Amino acid sequence: MQNGGSPVTHYILYWKTQSAGDYLDSYTTPDQPELSYIITSLDAGVFYDIKVQAFNTVGGSEHSGVARIVAATVPAKPIAPSMLSQSSTKVCIRLVDVKVPS
Repeated sequence: MQNGGSPVTHYILYWKTQSAGDYLDSYTTPDQPELSYIITSLDAGVFYDIKVQAFNTVGGSEHSGVARIVAATVPAKPIAPSMLSQSSTKVCIRLVDVKVPS
């Protein structure tokens, strides 16, 4: 990342739901410009748009491109198990993993 000739002092992270008009923001402090940040209190299954802006002593950069994420939710309903083998005292069942949609 190019710093414009002066070290980055802090970032502002902006996020909003897809349907919201205005972004909320979270400021990182100048003494600790973190390169990771945890956004809390998101709603499960809701899509969010997230972008960031870097600052140095000269001013602020343009905003980054927007990342679209979805806050996690419960997994999809699994497919019914199938029997692989059986005996008089046991049964072997095959479970089908729930895949992430592509």
